[in-house]
Amino acid sequence: MTGSEEKVRFLVGERVYLRPIEKEDLADVRRWANDPEIRQLTGEVTPMSQAGADEFLERVRTDKERVWFVVVVKEGDRVIGEAGLLRIFWPWRTTDLSIIIGDKEAWGQGTAARRSGC
Repeated sequence: MTGSEEKVRFLVGERVYLRPIEKEDLADVRRWANDPEIRQLTGEVTPMSQAGADEFLERVRTDKERVWFVVVVKEGDRVIGEAGLLRIFWPWRTTDLSIIIGDKEAWGQGTAARRSGC
């Protein structure tokens, strides 16, 4: 964490936590969105420019049918991915869940696996 600003930890597990996505996270999000291997896994078909990243941040901050976070490893406060709820349909209490572990060093570590304690 930079300076004296404390980041909001929304959901905290044993090894990772989720916090709201911030402008400073966009470099990572953009890098992951433009990685051909990750794009193949997520179904993204267009590249993400800086302007596109800024639009994405604005959309996730204002869209009432979406809640978005970054996934952070507690040890070192390292952002390794993004996660969120999208297409929230409040009357039916349904949504889609997206988890993207973009940091390839974190792949295979069980970070996004469903288990007690995260």
